Amino acid sequence: MLGLIDLRLRQAFLDQLNEPFGGQSILMFGNFGQLLPVLNPPIFSNDTSHNINSNNGIVAYKHLL
Repeated sequence: MLGLIDLRLRQAFLDQLNEPFGGQSILMFGNFGQLLPVLNPPIFSNDTSHNINSNNGIVAYKHLL
């Protein structure tokens, strides 16, 4: 999901296409480590063997660190 948000914001703000999340500030809260995803790796994982959306989410998460 995080990868899709990143992709959509980059599409919406083309003048900042190369910036994470289209150069926009995002607010995230909650306990992301509470339950692991059922079909995808957690966003803090280094496992890139899953689908492209999972990989994009992992990359987007690392931009936040």
